[in-house]
Parts: sequence; C-alpha cells; structure tokens
Amino acid sequence: MSSLLDFGSGFDPLLLAKGDRDACEAAEFATLGMAMQGTLPSAGDMAECSRWQISSIYGIDASEEREVMPGVTMTSPGPLAAYLAKIQEVLNTTGRILVGGGHASLGAWVLSELEGLKATNQAPSAAAFVERLAETFPAFHDVQEAADGLPRAVFHRKAQQLAAKLHARCAEKDDRFAFTDVAQLTVDSGDTVVAVLRERGVIKVAEALEKEIEEGKDLAGDARVGSLRAAAVEAVRRVCAKSSGQSVVTAQQFGASLVRTARQDEPRWKKLARHVDTATVAY
Repeated sequence: MSSLLDFGSGFDPLLLAKGDRDACEAAEFATLGMAMQGTLPSAGDMAECSRWQISSIYGIDASEEREVMPGVTMTSPGPLAAYLAKIQEVLNTTGRILVGGGHASLGAWVLSELEGLKATNQAPSAAAFVERLAETFPAFHDVQEAADGLPRAVFHRKAQQLAAKLHARCAEKDDRFAFTDVAQLTVDSGDTVVAVLRERGVIKVAEALEKEIEEGKDLAGDARVGSLRAAAVEAVRRVCAKSSGQSVVTAQQFGASLVRTARQDEPRWKKLARHVDTATVAY
C-alpha cells in the first residue's frame, strides 16, 4: 500500500508547512496507521474511499480560512486539496480494478499474480511482476511518452519499488518472491535521487532548467522531467557497472545508500532543490 501511495513530492513544501512529514513519509504514516487499526483497506473500501476519510487517515486538514469581509471568515479548500484529490483518485481507481477482477485486496492480487507466474514453471521474475503491475493499475504505469524530440521513457518507479520491497521482506520464506532478476531493477527515479545527483554534480542540466528547479517552478507536463529521470537511471547504472567481485552493488542499493548519506548532512539536505511536478503520481 505504501508503494501505491508513494507520490505527491510536488506538494512537499505545503506538507512540511503543515507538519514535519513530506509526501513519502505521509504515505508511510497513513499505511502504518491503517495497519495498526487491524487491517489494510479491502478492494471495496478503496473503491469507495472518500476525501474525508483520506484527510483523516493522513492527518491532513486541506482546508483554509480566508476573510471574506472584516470579521467574517469562510472555510474553503486549500492548495493541499489537490493532493488529497489525487490520493482519492488512485485509491478509488485501484479499488474498482481489484473489485472488477474479483480480488479482495491489493495483497490478494499480488499473491494471485505470483501464484500464476509460479504455475507456468518460470523462474520468479521481478520484470514480469513489474510489467503486470503497470499493465493492470494506472497508478503503477509510469511512462513518459515521446515529446519534443525525446524518445519514450519507461520508468515504473513505484512498481519496481514494490518488487524490491517484497523480495527483501519475503524471498527467504516464500520462493514466489525470490526474484532471480531483482538485481536488474533500476534506481529510484523520483525527484530525491535526481536532486542528490544534481547537487553532487553527477547530472548537469541547462542553466534555464536549473533556475526553474531552484525557484520551485511546477514542471508538470514538461518533457525535460523525463530527461532528468532518465539521466539519473543511466548515471547510477554506469556507477554500478563498475562494481565487481564481492562488492557488487545493485542500482536500488546504491540509490538507497545515496539518499541515506545525503540525509545525514541535515543543513545540506534541507537546502536540496528538488524538481516539482504536481501532476504526476509516480513520485
């Protein structure tokens, strides 16, 4: 569930102004909160989830007070209402797909798919699992179509993240999750890894784009976002290709280490400029 909801980084400044959680942390908080109540939502619950329920689960009040005349205020939806609307759209759409396919929950769908792959006598494959996730659920379909002379780019960030998490947590106890190609998963292609690589000088961008990122301009629908993400994936692939012997590092491991190290320098971390894209549910 946390991988499904791991998006909204474009709203981080607004979220942090409301509290101490960014979008990624908010998704983890919401998932943990639902789990602590006894169970994650069923497919039917997801399909019918309301904006009010999402606001309660996330602990986010998206309303704001504004003065309409001296001494008179009115409550209206604030900027974070768009974030909650995206969460509702993702949950409702995913829930309806699960219900239509006869699956009780997202977890039930995962087990059904992996059992189906096992029945074909093929080796457990992260690539096959990621492909099925992206084909089935729009929220996991993470592709930037060809535009402005740039080729089509396939990322499927959240689907790869889920495959990596399931492998790490379950592979030793359940061979359905023992993906033989897990090392081929790419680095997380969200805004954070891109920002760290830019800040370290690994990725170089044009001066105009650098200025827009630093100023927090919303790059929703901008083809250059795909180029930024593709550059991050390729840069980390090249770094990992240099590792050998017992020190082989996968792209997912390198990305996690990169972010963890960056977080340790808090002043530098807080100043890190991330590109903003409020339209996407990929990151």
